Amino acid sequence: MEVEVEAVCFASGCIIPIYWFLTIIYWIKGIRYKKSKYFRGKVIYSRGTKIVKVNRRRGEIYETYNVSYEYKGKALEGEVCTSEKGLEPGDDIFIYIYDPEGVHEIQSDINWRKFKFSAGFSLLMTVVFLISWSLRSSIETTHSYTHFDEEEMKKLVEEYLEHKK
Repeated sequence: MEVEVEAVCFASGCIIPIYWFLTIIYWIKGIRYKKSKYFRGKVIYSRGTKIVKVNRRRGEIYETYNVSYEYKGKALEGEVCTSEKGLEPGDDIFIYIYDPEGVHEIQSDINWRKFKFSAGFSLLMTVVFLISWSLRSSIETTHSYTHFDEEEMKKLVEEYLEHKK
């Protein structure tokens, strides 16, 4: 039983902080997408398709469009990659614009979905970390099942041997 307790302590003491560190990185990385604003634009023309690999076997196809949109009173143009398919010139499209301190950048809905996924993953890792941390502290404070009283054990062995005779 003692080996299993050490394994739990190892997992919660070494592996979980690594996940916690990755969670913090996801949060920091996602701030720019959270601060993006939602705008409506018009499709100028289609630039083609783009395959984004999900894993080794599967990929998702996204279409790239040149888009015109109005931002801060100016008519601007930009390229956006989206999961919407078959848009014709003149169709409405929604884009996300990240513009802190005048740095203008278009974000596609793909980036927004990736942020939502990473935010959900971060929340899950935080919950796992807190649960494992609470389990670890409860294991470290309750030693009754790992405590071994040598005198008591000798007494029990002697009683057993006397009854066996």
